[in-house]
Amino acid sequence: MNRIITSISLSLDGFFEGPDQDIDWHTVDEELHQHFNDYFRTMGGFVEGRVTYELMEEFWPTADQDPANEGVMAEFAGIWRDVP
Repeated sequence: MNRIITSISLSLDGFFEGPDQDIDWHTVDEELHQHFNDYFRTMGGFVEGRVTYELMEEFWPTADQDPANEGVMAEFAGIWRDVP
């Protein structure tokens, strides 16, 4: 039987976004992004809410085709496309 694991980022007051869906506080450096890549690569699927899915779908499907996105960002684009 598979496990379902939940993971979410949120601020100390219990919210993920500020007014007007602002998520500027949520910064991901290269080390953290590599951790996410290693972690997400082991998953059998992602379950996302509509807003998160739309945000991710807007950027990640082709992010690795942009020369400005290299290394861990380009790597995550492939992970996001490959994991159902």
